[in-house]
Amino acid sequence: MQLIILLSCLVSCLYALNVEKNEFIDKTSKVKDFAEHQWFVRNIPFIEIPDKHIEDVYYYRWSSLKRHLRYTTIGTGYMVTEFVTDPGYAQKFGVINAAGGHQIYETRWLRDTRYAKVMYIFNS
Repeated sequence: MQLIILLSCLVSCLYALNVEKNEFIDKTSKVKDFAEHQWFVRNIPFIEIPDKHIEDVYYYRWSSLKRHLRYTTIGTGYMVTEFVTDPGYAQKFGVINAAGGHQIYETRWLRDTRYAKVMYIFNS
C-alpha cells in the first residue's frame, strides 16, 4: 500500500511540474518489452528512479491496466475489465462496476482521457 501511495505522489509531482514534456527519459527503453509499446509511450507518465524494483512494479502496473482495456462498440468506446476473461456475473462488455472507482482512479493518469471519461459515464 505504501508503494502505491509513493508512486501516486511521485506521478502527481511529475504532472504538476510538467516534467512529462521533457525528453530526458528514454521512454521506449522502459516499455520496449510490452506489446504495443508505442501505446505506452503516448499515454503513460514515465519515471526513472534509483530503486529498479519499484520502477519495475510501476511499469508492470501500467502493463496490467493496458491488458484490461477493452474496446466495446462504436459510440461506447473502451471499458476496463476486472478480469482478463469475463466471469459469469459480469455486466455488459464484461464490466464489474464494483471496481469502477479503482479503474477511474487508475485511468485518470493516461494522456488519452477518453478511457477515464468512458469509465466514469458507464459507472455513474
